[in-house]
Amino acid sequence: MAKNVANTTIAIELTEAQFNEFFLEHIKIDRTKVRDFINSLELNEVEKNALFQLTPHNYIGLANKLY
Repeated sequence: MAKNVANTTIAIELTEAQFNEFFLEHIKIDRTKVRDFINSLELNEVEKNALFQLTPHNYIGLANKLY
Protein backbone atom coordinates (compact mmCIF):
# COMPACT_ATOMS: atom_id res chain seq x y z
CA MET A 1 0.00 0.00 0.00
CA ALA A 2 1.34 3.44 -0.82
CA LYS A 3 0.23 6.75 0.55
CA ASN A 4 1.09 10.14 -0.88
CA VAL A 5 1.58 12.70 1.89
CA ALA A 6 2.79 16.16 0.85
CA ASN A 7 4.36 14.77 -2.33
CA THR A 8 6.13 12.02 -0.38
CA THR A 9 5.23 8.44 -1.11
CA ILE A 10 5.25 6.04 1.81
CA ALA A 11 5.09 2.36 0.91
CA ILE A 12 3.89 -0.17 3.46
CA GLU A 13 4.01 -3.87 2.77
CA LEU A 14 1.37 -5.91 4.53
CA THR A 15 0.86 -9.62 4.56
CA GLU A 16 -2.62 -10.80 3.68
CA ALA A 17 -3.27 -11.57 7.34
CA GLN A 18 -2.17 -8.08 8.40
CA PHE A 19 -4.34 -6.50 5.71
CA ASN A 20 -7.37 -8.53 6.77
CA GLU A 21 -6.83 -7.78 10.44
CA PHE A 22 -6.47 -4.04 9.91
CA PHE A 23 -8.99 -3.39 7.18
CA LEU A 24 -11.61 -6.09 7.64
CA GLU A 25 -11.71 -7.16 11.26
CA HIS A 26 -11.92 -3.60 12.60
CA ILE A 27 -14.99 -2.75 10.58
CA LYS A 28 -18.06 -2.95 12.76
CA ILE A 29 -21.24 -3.60 10.86
CA ASP A 30 -24.42 -2.90 12.73
CA ARG A 31 -28.11 -2.59 11.85
CA THR A 32 -27.77 1.10 11.04
CA LYS A 33 -24.96 0.51 8.53
CA VAL A 34 -26.86 -2.34 6.89
CA ARG A 35 -30.06 -0.26 6.71
CA ASP A 36 -28.17 2.72 5.26
CA PHE A 37 -26.47 0.48 2.70
CA ILE A 38 -29.76 -1.08 1.59
CA ASN A 39 -31.37 2.36 1.36
CA SER A 40 -28.50 3.54 -0.85
CA LEU A 41 -29.20 0.83 -3.43
CA GLU A 42 -31.22 1.63 -6.52
CA LEU A 43 -34.00 -0.80 -5.74
CA ASN A 44 -37.75 -0.44 -5.45
CA GLU A 45 -39.40 -0.58 -2.04
CA VAL A 46 -40.48 -4.22 -2.40
CA GLU A 47 -36.90 -5.31 -3.09
CA LYS A 48 -35.54 -3.18 -0.26
CA ASN A 49 -38.12 -4.58 2.14
CA ALA A 50 -37.13 -8.11 1.14
CA LEU A 51 -33.52 -7.30 2.00
CA PHE A 52 -34.56 -5.74 5.32
CA GLN A 53 -36.24 -9.02 6.24
CA LEU A 54 -33.06 -11.08 5.83
CA THR A 55 -31.41 -12.33 8.99
CA PRO A 56 -28.72 -14.92 9.68
CA HIS A 57 -31.56 -17.20 10.78
CA ASN A 58 -33.59 -17.07 7.57
CA TYR A 59 -31.00 -16.59 4.84
CA ILE A 60 -29.20 -19.63 3.50
CA GLY A 61 -27.67 -18.03 0.40
CA LEU A 62 -26.47 -20.59 -2.10
CA ALA A 63 -26.14 -23.38 0.47
CA ASN A 64 -28.81 -25.51 -1.17
CA LYS A 65 -27.03 -25.23 -4.55
CA LEU A 66 -23.60 -26.06 -3.12
CA TYR A 67 -24.58 -29.50 -1.81
